[in-house]
Amino acid sequence: MGILRIGAISFVQALALALYCWAVAWLLFSQGAALAQMGPTVGMIFFLLLFVISAIISASLVLGYPGYLVWAKRVGQGLKILALTVAWLVLFLALIGVGRVFELKL
Repeated sequence: MGILRIGAISFVQALALALYCWAVAWLLFSQGAALAQMGPTVGMIFFLLLFVISAIISASLVLGYPGYLVWAKRVGQGLKILALTVAWLVLFLALIGVGRVFELKL
């Protein structure tokens, strides 16, 4: 597997996770009033379940394919994809931070 393919796979994984985070943030922001009316117990259960589901989805997106590669005894490729995925996520975070500093509407 070439470095270009590894880079593409890691980019898609990071982009999918970033889009998932955006969707959850949009849901929480757009439904804030409805969530506030749930009551403290139901609201706490909702957020805990959302947290657990998000952890599972995030882990699947970031660790799924690298885990498969490690299982298939291609540890080096799996670790490279994992490292590049994290690097893409850090870059996305930095871009959001730069956008915030310059007050771009993201």
